[in-house]
Amino acid sequence: MIARHMNRGIIHQATEHNGVLYIGGITPDDASLDMYGQARQLFGKLKDILRVLGSDLEHVLMVNCFLVDMLGKQEMNRAWVEVFPQATAPARVSPGIVAIEEGVLLEISVIAAKLEAR
Repeated sequence: MIARHMNRGIIHQATEHNGVLYIGGITPDDASLDMYGQARQLFGKLKDILRVLGSDLEHVLMVNCFLVDMLGKQEMNRAWVEVFPQATAPARVSPGIVAIEEGVLLEISVIAAKLEAR
């Protein structure tokens, strides 16, 4: 069965199938921040979304980080290692893209496993 979560009008923020969450289109709220600030804000939003959906950062399997400015990748990585310790870091790709919306420097989509029921 497929479950859809967090209706956003024409899309759902997340879908779920067989205990796996597919979370799309997370962007920072404050486009005035630099890459590091936007990445920290974004990963904070991800943590909140995962909690609501019954998962956490340790259960993230894959992250797609879409970057507007590849020169900012090191700053994104600085925020990344604060959130994902080496032992539990998920797979990741970080392609460069042309634009998202004005001032937004990155967007992520995520695949995560749900926490097992206890």
